[in-house]
Amino acid sequence: MTTSDDGNDPMLERVVEQLRRPTALDPWLDQRIMRAVRAAPPSPWWERALAWFRDPIRLRVSPLAMTAVAMAAVVLAVGLREAEAPAATAVAPTAATPAGTHGGVRSVQFVLVLPSAQSVAVVGDFNDWQAEATPLHRVGNGGLWTVEMTLPPGNHRYAFIVDGHVWMPDPNAPLTTDDDFGKPNSVVVVEGAA
Repeated sequence: MTTSDDGNDPMLERVVEQLRRPTALDPWLDQRIMRAVRAAPPSPWWERALAWFRDPIRLRVSPLAMTAVAMAAVVLAVGLREAEAPAATAVAPTAATPAGTHGGVRSVQFVLVLPSAQSVAVVGDFNDWQAEATPLHRVGNGGLWTVEMTLPPGNHRYAFIVDGHVWMPDPNAPLTTDDDFGKPNSVVVVEGAA
């Protein structure tokens, strides 16, 4: 291998010179290629379907779009979890509510949303913890259970009995500090007559 006095290879210089020359392309080359592509027989449907399953699909997603998708997934997951979780509440009307105050007792509505339940009852210190004493009534097809009863003023401990054997404290009411029968209970506060 011979090199010139300046240290460059003459063969390499000729190759580089050839590569730097502009190449003239046939102006009709694009049209001929496109005609050949159009004239090619289409691939059978099963090959296209197989290619759809076989070939990877590349998606480009901006970080903002990915954040939006992640937030939507979290909102959906929380919504589904809340839809599956039983929601219950016991509502004691305030003194401003004209909901039956007779001789110091007040009307209290117990509500439970539990679509999977076949039967629901409320038990508490107001009915001697008897499951058959105060059944809730299903309202519509959405799994809403409710019963209204009168209670004297004070703090009343209670729980729900679902399907005759599942003890469930009210998840939307405060729990009592002491458990009756070794199970957690909720408490409803009935205000005195004003």
